[in-house]
Amino acid sequence: MFDVIIPCYNSNPIYLKNAVDSVLSQTCPDFKIYLCDGTENNQASVKEILSDYTDSRIIIIKQMGFGVSRARNQALEAGSNPYVALLDSDDLWDENKLKYVKQYLETHEVEMLWGASKVIYEGRKEWPEFRTGYLENWNETALEHRWFRGGWSPIMTSTVIFKRHTLLELNGWSSDMFMGEDTDLNVKFLKLHPEKCHQINAYMGTYRKHKSQTTKSRSHYNKNIRRGLRPNLKQQNFEKSFNLLRQQTVNKYSESYWQELKKDLENYRHKGDNETDEEWNNYILSRVDGVPNGTSFKEKIYLLEDFLLD
Repeated sequence: MFDVIIPCYNSNPIYLKNAVDSVLSQTCPDFKIYLCDGTENNQASVKEILSDYTDSRIIIIKQMGFGVSRARNQALEAGSNPYVALLDSDDLWDENKLKYVKQYLETHEVEMLWGASKVIYEGRKEWPEFRTGYLENWNETALEHRWFRGGWSPIMTSTVIFKRHTLLELNGWSSDMFMGEDTDLNVKFLKLHPEKCHQINAYMGTYRKHKSQTTKSRSHYNKNIRRGLRPNLKQQNFEKSFNLLRQQTVNKYSESYWQELKKDLENYRHKGDNETDEEWNNYILSRVDGVPNGTSFKEKIYLLEDFLLD
């Protein structure tokens, strides 16, 4: 039922094994895992890292070309299941993720689905867990504006599931894009089928932040630029973009609606990391344990097991 796509580039062996194990331990076994390996610089390949894994549902592909978009597209072409689930090689899934999604699909028409994620910081064990990826007041946002929220707010890639048919219709991920490619595709889905893109009010997995992330590597960034790839940079600042959105639907919504929408966007869009010991309590994400930390998040996030049917 599910094809799990994991792009790999010089992946940390421990993190990669953790990621794969979190899929293999799913309470719903109806999946295949496609790992597209673009490893370079004499780093351990995925085949080497997973040499002791014998599960036939694991398929390792040698990446052709460069960039995370091409890796995901290559894995997409190799699979055939009706739904495509994403996982980065350093993240983790809740063991009930696919079981819950399968139940959800029985009663909902879904083109795209995502949920909240816990955030852990490697090397900062004294820090509590945070949450991200869940957009509060989502149901109060007009359908025609949800793509805008999806473009300015962090939907966690490793929680996302797409309908394969539509993913193929949209030609997958932009092959010349290496940063923000996930947001670019999310916006396309939210524009095309806003009523069939569902946010789940539960933790679907864990996002791992660490110093070796490629998104933090300036050398990796420069290498992709030299190869002709491009980042998905926002062309306007937030105020200009928001005003353009408002002009497109002038007189259709009340002033109070626009005020609340802007408030939601300002409160919940990603504003950057504050990673010093003195500033963690002001980080934009709210704590998983619910302890107040200076954010304006209010909606409670549940565990997937709370929603499972007997």
